[in-house]
Amino acid sequence: LLGRHNVYNCLASMGIALDLGLTIHEIQEGLDGVKLTGMRLERTAGIRGATIINDTYNANPSSMLASLEVLKEFRNMRTIAVLGDMLELGNIAPQKHREIGEAVVRLGINLLVTVGKLGEYIAEAAIAEGMSPDNMFITYDNKEAISYLRDILGPGDVLLIKGSRMLGMEDMVRNLEEPGS
Repeated sequence: LLGRHNVYNCLASMGIALDLGLTIHEIQEGLDGVKLTGMRLERTAGIRGATIINDTYNANPSSMLASLEVLKEFRNMRTIAVLGDMLELGNIAPQKHREIGEAVVRLGINLLVTVGKLGEYIAEAAIAEGMSPDNMFITYDNKEAISYLRDILGPGDVLLIKGSRMLGMEDMVRNLEEPGS
């Protein structure tokens, strides 16, 4: 399982299981059998030796930050965050998207790709925090993002794809994963 938040979930489950009288061995067997639900931090092989982290089920500020934190686990690789709009945030949408842009820089993510109108706020904040515009690609269209990523992906790259469900970002995963994976 990827992500600190999933470690916390496992620890909480272990505590409850111990209280219920299960042994450490029984708990380990249960955790060994954990399966992720679809499009939630799923790791898959990408084209040209890249790794894709598919977190396209949905997006809100806390889940977006948790997903970005996962990229810290890949410090020795080039990390690419492909971030779509977080919808249904109302009048706090610009600020929440700016906070994501700040986090991208704080976490040392190498490249940023934004998809959607609200992605402008992510890019704006990332630039304000010191990310070079040369290290980002801003688009409003999944197909443009796919085309860009097909041109730049290489061996060892780790690509996080995350955005609100209505953006259909899972199509990006299908177009960028290694055939047969």
